[in-house]
Amino acid sequence: MVFIQCKRCKYIWNYKGGSNWYVVCPKCQTSVKVIEKYKLIAINQIDNEELLQTLYYYIGKQTTNFRITHSKITKEGIKIFSKWVHYLDATQQQIAEATHRTLLKNEIVLDFDKEVNETKEDVKKKCKHALIDLTNNNINFKAYDTTSNGYHVHIFMKELFFLSTKERKEHRLYMIKKYGCDAQKSSDNITIALEGTLHWKTGKKMFEVGVNDL
Repeated sequence: MVFIQCKRCKYIWNYKGGSNWYVVCPKCQTSVKVIEKYKLIAINQIDNEELLQTLYYYIGKQTTNFRITHSKITKEGIKIFSKWVHYLDATQQQIAEATHRTLLKNEIVLDFDKEVNETKEDVKKKCKHALIDLTNNNINFKAYDTTSNGYHVHIFMKELFFLSTKERKEHRLYMIKKYGCDAQKSSDNITIALEGTLHWKTGKKMFEVGVNDL
């Protein structure tokens, strides 16, 4: 079972069939590609529309109308953001150009970055330790090399759906401190780079990594 949105007429329906490729929109009869489960998706093979749709419908279970924005660098080298919009209110252009978003209710982000006197290799070792621990505890996650000095690990826990805003923040802080990451990422409204986007410093695309890649 997966939620599918027709790219032509924007109709959304709950598909319960078994196809992993294409289905026909029940409203306009257009052929629509089926989105695979998030854990099986290779980020470099899908666009923003499919990624955000998967996050909202499949991962977030329609509980978080997260916000998105687009960043750019000025001639002076300053990073600025466009106006924030909620996903469900965004235009096709805003979705296509999105580079950052806020968290899902059931999401925790571990931001591994270089500290004073640390190397990228030191950060890699810390991230690998975390991924091994998460795997051993059967916790779902997706990890990305930012192509700069760090890694982003997105953890998805269904238990967070049932917590208050305060309780979610406390649980996020516990997990973040456990792995020695940036405590600012504990808020629902924190800004995080969209998976697979170009890093604003390196100009390179973030890519997914696993334990064996570190």
